Amino acid sequence: MKYDEQDCIRCLKRVAAEMGKSPTHNEWREKRKEEDLPSYGYIVKHFGSWNNAKEEANLSKNPAHSPILEKPDNVSMSDEKWQSLAGGKRTTISRKAKAIEYKLSSGCEKCGYDKHEAALEFHHPNGREGEYKNIEAQPHEDMLKEMEECRVLCGNCHNIEHREKDYISH
Repeated sequence: MKYDEQDCIRCLKRVAAEMGKSPTHNEWREKRKEEDLPSYGYIVKHFGSWNNAKEEANLSKNPAHSPILEKPDNVSMSDEKWQSLAGGKRTTISRKAKAIEYKLSSGCEKCGYDKHEAALEFHHPNGREGEYKNIEAQPHEDMLKEMEECRVLCGNCHNIEHREKDYISH
């Protein structure tokens, strides 16, 4: 279904009324799994931000300042720079750092490679793909669960793993 800005506002107001509060973007994403609603990304694209859309719908905005997450040990930036980042950016970097730490500590399940995270990939079991292109892009608890369900493979072993399913002899 195509949505215009007024549709988005109507949907935001309706969901807020059902929930009895202004929805967070994570609550919106969960609600979308149950019913046809415009995507979070679509809303942000049209309104500039989630809070701008909620403001247009006369809903309370989420606090602009999240508590400052502790900087992960494997993030190389000054504490001052870390604290100056927006909360969402700190969250994204923290999740990515966690995924990198997980890949490096696991290493490739087949050959043992563990020198650089860029060469290590998450392989979904049984060819299942995750909802998100990047594991670290999803909510924290979902990210941890999905990392546990995946196998860590280096790029070469991952390509071989998928090629072996092609049923073509080499």
